[in-house]
Amino acid sequence: DLLLRFPAVVVGGVRWSALSAVFLKQYKENLDVRAIGAPSALDAVHGLLWPHFGVVNLADRDDPLILAADEVVMAARPGVAGTWPGHYKELHDMVSQRGGADRGVTRLLASQIKRRGQNTALAEGKWDYFTAQRMSDLLLRFPVVAAGGVRWSVLSAVFQKTHDEELDAQALGFASALDAVRALLGEDFYVADGLDVDNPAIAAADEVVLMPRAGAAGTWPGHYQELVNVVHQRGVPHRGEVRLLASQIKRLSIGGKRSGGTGGAFADGFSWDYYEADGRVATIRHMKRFLALLLELRDERRQWMAALCLKPGPVDALLAAPLSVEISAPPSS
Repeated sequence: DLLLRFPAVVVGGVRWSALSAVFLKQYKENLDVRAIGAPSALDAVHGLLWPHFGVVNLADRDDPLILAADEVVMAARPGVAGTWPGHYKELHDMVSQRGGADRGVTRLLASQIKRRGQNTALAEGKWDYFTAQRMSDLLLRFPVVAAGGVRWSVLSAVFQKTHDEELDAQALGFASALDAVRALLGEDFYVADGLDVDNPAIAAADEVVLMPRAGAAGTWPGHYQELVNVVHQRGVPHRGEVRLLASQIKRLSIGGKRSGGTGGAFADGFSWDYYEADGRVATIRHMKRFLALLLELRDERRQWMAALCLKPGPVDALLAAPLSVEISAPPSS
C-alpha cells in the first residue's frame, strides 16, 4: 500500500531507504531487514513483494530501487498516485467515449471529468503524494539548484508554505536533514555542501537540469542549450560570430517543427515563476529579462565551480560555449 502511494514506483523506482522512512512515520515501526529474516533489502523485496514489485538496480543490495509491475499500476485505485497509469487509461477512455470532435481532435471539458467519472477512480479527484516527489518538484523551481544548491531550511520554508505541511527530517525518521536528502532524493539530487548536517545545500544532477521543463527554472541549463541551438541553427554569420535577433527567438521557438521552429521549453512564452536562493518568489514575463537571467545564472555556476574547485560536468561543457546578449543602439535619424 505504501509503495503505491509513490508515483515514482512506475518510473524510476522507490528507494528502500525512502520506503523505510515513510514506513516508520506511518506505522511507528522500523522496516528492518534483519527482523524480517532477510540477508539484505534486495532479498526482502524479492521474498515479500515479488511478483507484484521488482528491483531495478540489483547491484545495490542494501538500498535497491523498487518498481511496480505493470499489471499492478494499471489497476487504478482512488487516491493512490502509484496507479497513475490506470488513471491515465481511464481519462483516455473517458475523453474518447464522451468527448466531442473538434477539428480532428476529441475534446472534453475538465469540469466534466469528475461528474462523468463518478464510477471510476477519477472520482476521488486528488492524490496523496509523498514527500520525496514534492521536494523534487519544488527544488526544480530554484535556479540555484544548478548553481550552488538550495539550503534545507529554505526548502523547508517553501515546502510548508506550498503544502501546509512541515518538512521535518526527524519526523520522517532521519537523524538529520543530510540523511533525509540522501535517502529521499536518490540519484537526481545530491548534497552540494554537507558541513551543516541539519541545513545542507541540495543540488540537482547535471542530467536532470539539462532536460528543460516549461516553468521549471531549475532546468535553466537545458533552456540555455536550447538557446545556443536556436542561435547556431537559425543565426547569421557576422565577423566570425553567429548572431540572431532576440525578436526572432520566441517566434522560432513557438513555431514548432512543422513551421520551421524549434519548439521545446521556450514555447511557454519565456515566463517563469521561480524561487530566489532565500525562498522569495520572483517572476519573469519578458524575453529580455529571461535571456539576461540565463547569462547571470551561467556566471554564478562558473563562480561556484571555480570557488570549490569542482570537476566540470556536462552542464559546464555546455556553458563553455560563448554566448552573449548585445543591446543595439537605436537607429540614427
